Amino acid sequence: MWWWSVLALAGTPPTVGLEWKKASSSLKIGAPEGFELAEDAIADLTLSMGGQQLHAELPQAVVASGLSLGEVRGTDLSGDLRVVLCDKASGSCQPTDWRLSGALPQNKRGSVALSVAPAQPEPGPAAPHPATFGPHATTDAVQAAFAQAKAEDGFVLLDFSAVWCPPCMVLAAEVLHADPAPKALQGYQVAVIDVDHVSSFAHKDRYDIGSYPTVVVVDAMGNERSRMVGYPGREAFLRWLSTATEDPTTADLASDPAEIEPDRAAQLAWILAQAHEFESAGPWIERAEAGGSEIIELSLAQQQLEPTAERLAWLIEHAPRRAYEWAFSALELAEDHRELAQKAAALAVAHTEGQELADALYLAGRVEEDEAQARLLYAAAASTVASDLGDHPARDKAYLTWLADLHELAGNVDAAIELLEMSSSDYPDEPTFDLSLAHLLLRAERPEQALIAADRAVQRAWGDNLLRAAAAKAKILAALDRREEAAVVAAEALAAVEAEEGLDVRTHKYRERLSAWLETD
Repeated sequence: MWWWSVLALAGTPPTVGLEWKKASSSLKIGAPEGFELAEDAIADLTLSMGGQQLHAELPQAVVASGLSLGEVRGTDLSGDLRVVLCDKASGSCQPTDWRLSGALPQNKRGSVALSVAPAQPEPGPAAPHPATFGPHATTDAVQAAFAQAKAEDGFVLLDFSAVWCPPCMVLAAEVLHADPAPKALQGYQVAVIDVDHVSSFAHKDRYDIGSYPTVVVVDAMGNERSRMVGYPGREAFLRWLSTATEDPTTADLASDPAEIEPDRAAQLAWILAQAHEFESAGPWIERAEAGGSEIIELSLAQQQLEPTAERLAWLIEHAPRRAYEWAFSALELAEDHRELAQKAAALAVAHTEGQELADALYLAGRVEEDEAQARLLYAAAASTVASDLGDHPARDKAYLTWLADLHELAGNVDAAIELLEMSSSDYPDEPTFDLSLAHLLLRAERPEQALIAADRAVQRAWGDNLLRAAAAKAKILAALDRREEAAVVAAEALAAVEAEEGLDVRTHKYRERLSAWLETD
């Protein structure tokens, strides 16, 4: 685990000293040789002493200079400490966890060095394939997968995934890393690619990856056979995977639309529309329309690209059982066609269950004019999400930020904050929940607390998600009228994460947004 590697690097743990004089005392933390404390990071300290409990989250610069504890004489102390240590040689920083203990005599004054030992974190929800993601991620698994596929005359399944991406987590838990593995995976070498890490950029550019998850099936030479954008659910994914190596979709999409049958063109248009590749879907819609296709996929693709009230009414009448696929187009029409949008949402609610039902209830809340009624619908959606959690931690993780969003929409902001804080603690090696928490706290007009969450997000982030975390921190600093500091945060992140010009990756968009903070008033 990561804390063993940190201990090996540090050689010795941090020093924790306690000095007292009568009823006054001060606890100080120091870095081990070769390391330094990240002063702007947050130290998390929990102490039990004399039957009393103390929990503090403070900048490490504060605990380095001394934290007042009051009367401590004649007590036994125990507790836990989390500090961020930075290697002076490499400049890399890492959160570390330690267990503290010590006994203090009744002397009027004195000092002791507390015992500090590595503390293995309490077992919590397990993140799916955690070694794949993080600042030290590589694409070695890709090369290994291709080598194995060549040796076995098999295929490679490239999973372009992100640690913060909900459908990516569900796909990993239900299929790619399920135990036991689905039979449909036989013959495939699975390679997960951390899309936030710079090592992924060349692969994303080569396979034209625009959204996550995208699963690309390729032969041993890297030639694409098929792809799935998004995650349609376990059964639908496995059906696709069982025929992916023979799937004609990639070849058809490379063809001239005029050479493809109209109904097939409609199917291709719908595939592209679901992946939000609207520009690419256009020519296939035109071919299907010109050829007189009448299959439902043409209407679905048309409505996805250009929602109209007339088509929405047609879908309500002719495709009610597929409402989940088209009902969300009502969001763009609700202001002028409220009743029609509400009918669409009602059908989605009637024909879904589980997590999809929660999505449909959210839609119903969005198109509801009465604010109190909308909050009830959001609360029902939150209850639906929560009722489906608990049996599979890796899968459940995917829904935690969504559940927090629903709590907030329902007016239960404190529940949303509590959930994200707990999730941040459960998953300390990624910025996902701290970033969501920072945005939530800023919306709740708590910028000081938001800054603490954003600090943690930046400390835990890497690659593209570092750019996103830095942008959030810069925004919060600006809200606190600290724009010059925002510019420093932006500059540091931009220097840390670069992408070659010409590579078609999201990084350029994130860098462009972050660059705006370099303009100081």
